[in-house]
Amino acid sequence: MNYLGLSLPTIHGVEENSVLSRFPVELNRLIGHNIAHNLYAFEIRLIPKSEIKIHVRTLDDFPETKYEIFHGDLCEGHEVCFKEETTIIIEKPEKKNPLNVISESKYDPQIIRIIFLCKSLIIDAIEGDFISDDSLFLDKRILVYGTSLSMGSSTHLAYATYPWLLGRMLEMEVDNYALAGKCFLEKEVIDFLSKLPYCFDLIILEPCTNLLAQGVEIEEFKKRCKYLFDTMLNSYKKAHIICINLFESLFDHGLNGEFKLNNKPKEYRQALEEICCEYDKERLKLVDSFSLLKTCDLSSDLLHPSSLGYFRIATSLYSQIKDFK
Repeated sequence: MNYLGLSLPTIHGVEENSVLSRFPVELNRLIGHNIAHNLYAFEIRLIPKSEIKIHVRTLDDFPETKYEIFHGDLCEGHEVCFKEETTIIIEKPEKKNPLNVISESKYDPQIIRIIFLCKSLIIDAIEGDFISDDSLFLDKRILVYGTSLSMGSSTHLAYATYPWLLGRMLEMEVDNYALAGKCFLEKEVIDFLSKLPYCFDLIILEPCTNLLAQGVEIEEFKKRCKYLFDTMLNSYKKAHIICINLFESLFDHGLNGEFKLNNKPKEYRQALEEICCEYDKERLKLVDSFSLLKTCDLSSDLLHPSSLGYFRIATSLYSQIKDFK
């Protein structure tokens, strides 16, 4: 099975029988995992010209494989769950779309947005006539790189990741390259992220949790963060960068479980504060994670936010970012 690296989250140009991946095949192999084919709040976006049938399947028996359909900004109000395979049917559009009465919609209601929450996705066939190209996207973009907290692990809603919700609030597209359990700030990953074909307006980095859990020492943590910051600042000179400090979790309460920590969470937080102080605050802003999320909004694993927690992160970030912008 091939893993198809995506440059745009649309079905335009997608090869049949390929697992969609947020990173190219070569990079997945180099870093030794395929977390990049996990698609949380991933969108297929098109304008139907006839009835559309999209035949999709997944490699995994993942009980939370689901999607929800939006008409522009307007959701249909229910999610569809499936195992292994399904056919998504988009009806032929009416000549006069009644949803056009909504004047505040940022996206034209004729744009169908199918938003997925899945461990893997394969598009086997697409039947019908449709438009799917760059014209369906907003001008401004957010780049996200972080851990499972940024990818959206533990949410039960297809679109309830804080990056997707924040993008909606800011009226910006989101390119989410977070890696659940595997955000190790490898040079190869950072170099790939620095060469994406977009001029990002905002970059959100959430670098701490996985490195702490893997026992990476403070000096190595600082070294990797510095390379990340330097590279992003040099590559995207017009972008504002938000760095989120380590979220409170089970590690703060000595509940390390299978993980062997070599540093305390507060030491990581202090180290990140020291690094960020070296940079221009007009370009890079460190956000206190305690201002974004309450511990009561975690899920029961005491690590990942609940769906409500993701909403809180998004709204709290929005209140800080709108001024920073």
